[in-house]
Amino acid sequence: LGYQGTYDPSYAIGNDGSLWLTTFDGIRVSRDDGCTWTAVGAPFDALFPGHLVADADGRLWAVSAQAGSMNGVYRNDSPGVSTTFTRLNLTSADALFTSVRVATSATTRAYVGGFSIPSGGGTPTPVLFRTNDGGSNWDALPTTDFVLGSQPQLFVEAVSPTDPDLVFVRVPRALGKGGDALYRSTNGGDSFAE
Repeated sequence: LGYQGTYDPSYAIGNDGSLWLTTFDGIRVSRDDGCTWTAVGAPFDALFPGHLVADADGRLWAVSAQAGSMNGVYRNDSPGVSTTFTRLNLTSADALFTSVRVATSATTRAYVGGFSIPSGGGTPTPVLFRTNDGGSNWDALPTTDFVLGSQPQLFVEAVSPTDPDLVFVRVPRALGKGGDALYRSTNGGDSFAE
Protein backbone atom coordinates (compact mmCIF):
# COMPACT_ATOMS: atom_id res chain seq x y z
CA LEU A 1 0.00 0.00 0.00
CA GLY A 2 3.00 2.32 0.19
CA TYR A 3 3.53 2.62 3.93
CA GLN A 4 4.82 0.61 6.87
CA GLY A 5 5.84 0.97 10.49
CA THR A 6 3.94 3.29 12.79
CA TYR A 7 2.42 5.51 10.08
CA ASP A 8 -1.36 5.79 10.29
CA PRO A 9 -2.84 6.65 6.89
CA SER A 10 -6.05 8.57 6.31
CA TYR A 11 -8.74 6.53 4.59
CA ALA A 12 -11.77 7.67 2.61
CA ILE A 13 -14.50 5.76 0.78
CA GLY A 14 -15.95 7.24 -2.40
CA ASN A 15 -19.68 7.15 -3.15
CA ASP A 16 -18.89 4.53 -5.81
CA GLY A 17 -17.18 2.28 -3.24
CA SER A 18 -13.64 3.22 -4.25
CA LEU A 19 -11.09 3.15 -1.44
CA TRP A 20 -8.60 6.00 -0.99
CA LEU A 21 -5.63 6.27 1.35
CA THR A 22 -2.63 8.43 2.07
CA THR A 23 0.88 6.98 1.90
CA PHE A 24 4.44 8.25 2.27
CA ASP A 25 4.57 8.85 -1.48
CA GLY A 26 1.13 10.21 -2.25
CA ILE A 27 -2.50 9.14 -2.41
CA ARG A 28 -3.57 5.74 -3.73
CA VAL A 29 -6.94 4.45 -4.86
CA SER A 30 -8.43 0.97 -5.20
CA ARG A 31 -11.50 0.36 -7.36
CA ASP A 32 -11.54 -3.42 -6.83
CA ASP A 33 -12.23 -3.70 -3.08
CA GLY A 34 -8.58 -3.26 -2.09
CA CYS A 35 -7.05 -5.98 -4.28
CA THR A 36 -4.92 -3.50 -6.24
CA TRP A 37 -3.89 0.08 -5.52
CA THR A 38 -2.91 2.83 -7.96
CA ALA A 39 -1.09 6.08 -7.21
CA VAL A 40 -3.14 9.12 -8.22
CA GLY A 41 -0.05 11.00 -9.40
CA ALA A 42 0.29 14.78 -9.53
CA PRO A 43 0.22 16.80 -7.41
CA PHE A 44 0.67 14.08 -4.79
CA ASP A 45 3.56 12.42 -6.57
CA ALA A 46 5.71 15.22 -5.09
CA LEU A 47 3.73 16.15 -1.97
CA PHE A 48 3.14 14.26 1.26
CA PRO A 49 -0.62 14.15 1.91
CA GLY A 50 -1.23 15.31 5.47
CA HIS A 51 -4.86 14.18 5.60
CA LEU A 52 -7.72 12.99 3.39
CA VAL A 53 -11.50 13.01 3.97
CA ALA A 54 -14.70 12.53 1.99
CA ASP A 55 -17.51 15.07 2.40
CA ALA A 56 -21.27 14.45 2.39
CA ASP A 57 -21.43 15.32 -1.33
CA GLY A 58 -18.94 12.57 -2.19
CA ARG A 59 -16.01 14.87 -2.89
CA LEU A 60 -12.54 14.13 -1.51
CA TRP A 61 -10.56 16.83 0.29
CA ALA A 62 -6.82 16.49 0.92
CA VAL A 63 -4.12 18.67 2.44
CA SER A 64 -0.37 18.50 1.93
CA ALA A 65 2.35 18.60 4.58
CA GLN A 66 5.62 18.42 2.65
CA ALA A 67 8.49 20.35 4.26
CA GLY A 68 10.21 22.72 1.84
CA SER A 69 7.30 22.70 -0.63
CA MET A 70 4.30 24.84 -1.46
CA ASN A 71 1.57 23.13 0.53
CA GLY A 72 -2.14 23.54 0.04
CA VAL A 73 -5.67 22.23 0.14
CA TYR A 74 -6.90 20.05 -2.74
CA ARG A 75 -10.24 18.58 -3.78
CA ASN A 76 -11.40 15.85 -6.13
CA ASP A 77 -14.98 16.60 -7.16
CA SER A 78 -15.51 13.34 -9.12
CA PRO A 79 -13.66 10.54 -7.32
CA GLY A 80 -15.86 7.91 -8.96
CA VAL A 81 -14.34 8.62 -12.36
CA SER A 82 -11.27 10.77 -11.75
CA THR A 83 -8.05 10.74 -9.74
CA THR A 84 -7.48 14.47 -10.27
CA PHE A 85 -7.11 16.71 -7.22
CA THR A 86 -7.42 20.44 -7.90
CA ARG A 87 -5.65 22.92 -5.63
CA LEU A 88 -7.96 25.33 -3.84
CA ASN A 89 -7.08 28.88 -2.76
CA LEU A 90 -5.14 28.09 0.43
CA THR A 91 -1.42 27.63 -0.12
CA SER A 92 1.69 28.25 1.97
CA ALA A 93 5.42 27.74 1.61
CA ASP A 94 5.81 27.74 5.41
CA ALA A 95 2.78 25.81 6.66
CA LEU A 96 2.33 22.05 6.84
CA PHE A 97 -1.37 21.22 6.75
CA THR A 98 -2.07 18.09 8.80
CA SER A 99 -5.86 17.95 9.02
CA VAL A 100 -9.00 18.87 7.10
CA ARG A 101 -12.64 18.39 8.05
CA VAL A 102 -15.77 19.33 6.16
CA ALA A 103 -19.15 20.11 7.71
CA THR A 104 -21.80 17.51 6.86
CA SER A 105 -24.68 19.99 7.00
CA ALA A 106 -22.89 22.62 4.87
CA THR A 107 -20.23 21.10 2.60
CA THR A 108 -18.99 24.54 1.58
CA ARG A 109 -17.66 24.91 5.15
CA ALA A 110 -14.30 23.29 5.84
CA TYR A 111 -11.58 23.67 8.45
CA VAL A 112 -7.83 23.09 8.05
CA GLY A 113 -5.24 22.78 10.82
CA GLY A 114 -1.50 22.33 11.04
CA PHE A 115 1.58 24.34 11.87
CA SER A 116 3.93 26.82 10.28
CA ILE A 117 7.73 26.69 10.30
CA PRO A 118 9.26 30.15 9.86
CA SER A 119 11.66 30.41 6.93
CA GLY A 120 15.18 30.50 8.31
CA GLY A 121 14.20 28.45 11.36
CA GLY A 122 12.58 29.41 14.64
CA THR A 123 9.74 28.07 16.72
CA PRO A 124 6.83 26.50 14.81
CA THR A 125 3.41 28.08 15.35
CA PRO A 126 -0.05 26.54 14.96
CA VAL A 127 -2.32 27.47 12.04
CA LEU A 128 -6.07 27.13 11.66
CA PHE A 129 -8.21 28.14 8.68
CA ARG A 130 -11.89 28.12 7.69
CA THR A 131 -13.67 28.42 4.35
CA ASN A 132 -17.35 29.22 3.98
CA ASP A 133 -17.48 28.98 0.19
CA GLY A 134 -15.98 25.61 -0.71
CA GLY A 135 -12.36 26.73 -0.75
CA SER A 136 -12.40 29.91 -2.81
CA ASN A 137 -11.70 32.10 0.22
CA TRP A 138 -10.11 31.21 3.56
CA ASP A 139 -10.09 32.96 6.91
CA ALA A 140 -7.14 32.56 9.28
CA LEU A 141 -8.62 31.77 12.67
CA PRO A 142 -7.11 32.92 15.98
CA THR A 143 -5.05 30.35 17.87
CA THR A 144 -4.57 32.26 21.14
CA ASP A 145 -7.14 30.16 23.05
CA PHE A 146 -5.00 27.01 22.75
CA VAL A 147 -2.45 26.00 25.38
CA LEU A 148 0.27 24.35 23.35
CA GLY A 149 2.87 21.81 24.34
CA SER A 150 5.97 20.33 22.78
CA GLN A 151 4.21 20.01 19.39
CA PRO A 152 2.73 23.43 18.57
CA GLN A 153 0.21 22.23 16.02
CA LEU A 154 -3.55 21.81 15.73
CA PHE A 155 -5.58 18.90 14.40
CA VAL A 156 -9.18 19.53 13.36
CA GLU A 157 -10.86 16.35 14.59
CA ALA A 158 -14.59 16.83 13.93
CA VAL A 159 -17.38 19.13 12.87
CA SER A 160 -20.89 18.55 14.17
CA PRO A 161 -23.07 16.71 11.62
CA THR A 162 -25.88 19.23 12.22
CA ASP A 163 -24.07 22.49 13.08
CA PRO A 164 -21.19 23.74 10.90
CA ASP A 165 -20.17 26.19 13.66
CA LEU A 166 -19.52 23.42 16.19
CA VAL A 167 -15.94 22.26 15.63
CA PHE A 168 -13.47 20.24 17.72
CA VAL A 169 -9.68 20.71 17.59
CA ARG A 170 -7.01 18.57 19.29
CA VAL A 171 -3.74 19.90 20.66
CA PRO A 172 -1.14 17.11 20.83
CA ARG A 173 1.03 16.83 23.93
CA ALA A 174 -0.69 19.77 25.56
CA LEU A 175 1.30 21.54 28.25
CA GLY A 176 0.62 20.13 31.71
CA LYS A 177 -1.92 17.57 30.47
CA GLY A 178 0.30 14.52 30.10
CA GLY A 179 -1.40 13.91 26.77
CA ASP A 180 -3.60 15.63 24.23
CA ALA A 181 -6.22 18.30 24.92
CA LEU A 182 -9.53 18.72 23.10
CA TYR A 183 -11.00 22.15 22.39
CA ARG A 184 -14.52 23.08 21.30
CA SER A 185 -15.82 26.05 19.33
CA THR A 186 -19.48 26.95 18.96
CA ASN A 187 -18.88 29.95 16.68
CA GLY A 188 -17.10 28.50 13.67
CA GLY A 189 -13.63 28.66 15.16
CA ASP A 190 -13.63 32.31 16.16
CA SER A 191 -12.96 31.22 19.75
CA PHE A 192 -12.30 27.93 21.55
CA ALA A 193 -12.65 26.51 25.06
CA GLU A 194 -10.94 23.39 26.37
